[in-house]
Amino acid sequence: MSLTNQLESIVARATAVTLGTDTSTSADALLAESNPLWGQLGEHAAELLPVVDRLMAKLKGDLAGAPAAVKSALEQHRSAEAEAKFDRVDAPREVVGFQILDALERIRSFMAKA
Repeated sequence: MSLTNQLESIVARATAVTLGTDTSTSADALLAESNPLWGQLGEHAAELLPVVDRLMAKLKGDLAGAPAAVKSALEQHRSAEAEAKFDRVDAPREVVGFQILDALERIRSFMAKA
């Protein structure tokens, strides 16, 4: 599977988990699966920047319509992370799409400088 296909799959599954249409995928497993992809993106910055831009726009659009309960869980999780500072805070599964979006935004910033 190409890197583009892997990214598209991660984004689609993260959206489904966040919006509640996929209740069987583990958010932790999805995040663990995505982590190795971020380094690979940096290695192919020039060719994959448009792909990352497209996927970010899609994910932002999909998550904009997230139910209020999901957005509330995200705010609660971000507050807990801020309070914990450097300690790891387990995320509720419904915020995984936002975590993937955050990761894409971070790597996109790096890619744009490469």
